Amino acid sequence: MTGQRLTPHLLRDIFATHFLDNAASDSDIASLAYGMGHSPQILRASYDRRSPVQKHRPIQLAVMELVQKSLHPDSTSD
Repeated sequence: MTGQRLTPHLLRDIFATHFLDNAASDSDIASLAYGMGHSPQILRASYDRRSPVQKHRPIQLAVMELVQKSLHPDSTSD
């Protein structure tokens, strides 16, 4: 695909990065870190390549949802 050799280490790197980029829960990150032989802090430091804007996006979405619910309490977003 990219001309890069696919190795177990590269697969591990891709999986951990994908996992963090898709907002895994803290318990899921702890499980992944355990399986990879890292602490959750080391896993985040090594594999979390999101920009600060990407890291804050879930927080912004949650705040927007709370504001929307407070402004329109009768509307449902289910």
